[in-house]
Amino acid sequence: MNKIAVVVDNLERGGIANAVKGFFKAVMDANKTIVFDFITYEYPNKEIENYYHKFGCGIFVIKSVSKQGVIRYTKSIKEILLQHGPYVAVHIHTAYFIWLAARMAKKVGIKHIIGHAHGAAPRKNKMIYDFLATVGRALNRKYCTKMFACSEPSGKWTFGKGYTFLPNVVDITKFSTVSSNDYFSEFDIPKSYKVIGYLGVFEREKNTSFLVDIMKTYDEQDQVICVIAGAGSLFDEVKTKIVGDGQQKKVKLIGYRFDVIELLNFFDVLVAPSFSEGMSLTLLEAQLSGIHCIVSANIPVTNDLKLGLYHPVLEYNPLLWKQEIDKYVGNRINLSMDDRVYALKSIAYDSESIGTQLVKAYLD
Repeated sequence: MNKIAVVVDNLERGGIANAVKGFFKAVMDANKTIVFDFITYEYPNKEIENYYHKFGCGIFVIKSVSKQGVIRYTKSIKEILLQHGPYVAVHIHTAYFIWLAARMAKKVGIKHIIGHAHGAAPRKNKMIYDFLATVGRALNRKYCTKMFACSEPSGKWTFGKGYTFLPNVVDITKFSTVSSNDYFSEFDIPKSYKVIGYLGVFEREKNTSFLVDIMKTYDEQDQVICVIAGAGSLFDEVKTKIVGDGQQKKVKLIGYRFDVIELLNFFDVLVAPSFSEGMSLTLLEAQLSGIHCIVSANIPVTNDLKLGLYHPVLEYNPLLWKQEIDKYVGNRINLSMDDRVYALKSIAYDSESIGTQLVKAYLD
């Protein structure tokens, strides 16, 4: 048995939690001798907890650096690594704080110390984060024996150099059992309307409020509506903007959802106006669902599956976004399961390729 410790802020919400679950499945398929334990900052819901427990995984919850300070944080990690090991590798997903867990892993004699970059530079409190990242980059490189990044901006922000690109895993089995939901009735939308969709968190770097600006370019009689799924710290701010701009009839907030693939099949186009992004599972899944994606040019082109469904917009001008949306809305393409497998394999984004790379990093 080869034990791997994974350090991640949570196992339930957001892109990193989804990416970690994808990596877990890929590795488990590739090598049956590996067992994972997770060190995280909050307890997952019962569904997630039971999912990992059935594979023999331990889940250990500690307070984050910001809540207990560096000394207690590193002591907590060291104690877990010593008490529940021995571990052959540790895989850390905590941005510019990767080095804190990596340093403890080195101290207790773990051979393979993998840092993994996901996000990019935030726009809020930029001076503080620039300082933390500058220090973190050097220390991340010092203590990690291997560095992965889901995109070039993520790698540069977290490590600076020396990293290897590794895409997130897309679970294509999701597409084989897509249920048909009557979202028009659920969301009270006329069936003649075209649906502009968004799936993601409400945080500054995702630029969610820009969707409201786009919808203001449409006339009241235009049969188009924007459905926004997600949650986050700026949810109330976006809700207030919708009301303030008089867009209640054109924009619907539906909260956090688990039925992502079904929603992607409901949408006529997906919009992603992020200021910064790593690799977006939502964008990959949208393309594999056959819908066009209108995206910010700040999103790395590694999110493009080369299916002709990925369309960057160079600036944040609502009229330009409207023009691009109108060009592609409703023009989805039909993809078979074989088409999806080929699309991923042709650029080495398939689960088997990714699992093989991770096993090699853990055990070689």
